[in-house]
Amino acid sequence: MTARDEGLETALTDGILQAWKFNTIDELVQRANATPPPDFPRLFRTVLLAADGGDAIARELLIDAAPSWLRSQPSLSGVSRRPPH
Repeated sequence: MTARDEGLETALTDGILQAWKFNTIDELVQRANATPPPDFPRLFRTVLLAADGGDAIARELLIDAAPSWLRSQPSLSGVSRRPPH
């Protein structure tokens, strides 16, 4: 939602609305801020498809999430955490 607040265009908004079967941003905001929180990892495919389509916001989300994901994977503990050139 930060991208929308900043006036940035992203394919993620429509992708998430479709994935969660919402019609409005207000519905999305309510669900995203709900307790318990929604299962955000289920949106991975949506984010990945948007990033693959060239969406800069989606790419940034994946880059920001990668270190946390790597730390959660014990079998990958020795993998380099440096991003590719």
